[in-house]
Amino acid sequence: DIVYLGKRHECLLLTTKKQRLYSSCDSGQSWREITNQVDSTPSAHIRAEKIIVNAADKSVAVLQVQRQVDDRSAGVIDPAAKSANSWHPYIFITEDSGRSWRKAWGRHHGLHSWVAHPSRRSWALVSWWNGACNKAEKAEGTESKEESEDPDKEKPCMHRLMLTTDLGKTFLQIAQYV
Repeated sequence: DIVYLGKRHECLLLTTKKQRLYSSCDSGQSWREITNQVDSTPSAHIRAEKIIVNAADKSVAVLQVQRQVDDRSAGVIDPAAKSANSWHPYIFITEDSGRSWRKAWGRHHGLHSWVAHPSRRSWALVSWWNGACNKAEKAEGTESKEESEDPDKEKPCMHRLMLTTDLGKTFLQIAQYV
């Protein structure tokens, strides 16, 4: 993927086949890798999957990633745990053409769609999966510490349609179904 951001399309974001994220804010003259700058958690690693540009404001973009937190670097060492191999979907948002990023509200969720309002920059219809959607991972004991504390993990796998009016800082549930 390559997307153009900014009022004059001066910034570009690029995801590679190896799921790395690169940025150029001089119309592509120079590039820098920003994959490790998206998430400020020191023990987190991400793989960039998809970039969605906001139609109402070209400086706003949504980045869908797979995120892994290495519990071992946080001082939690359990040789039997497989959580270091566990990747989970997350959403990050930029409001300044990729110069800075913030995690959308909530715990990890498998983003299904993000449809920005055509004229209101902060509004979007968002759908995602939550609950016990990945039973194989739970059976293998590969859930991360963060996932094991998730209050929705014991609920059935559900698809939720949500509304955000503040670019992912909060969400209002519109519908939910199995």
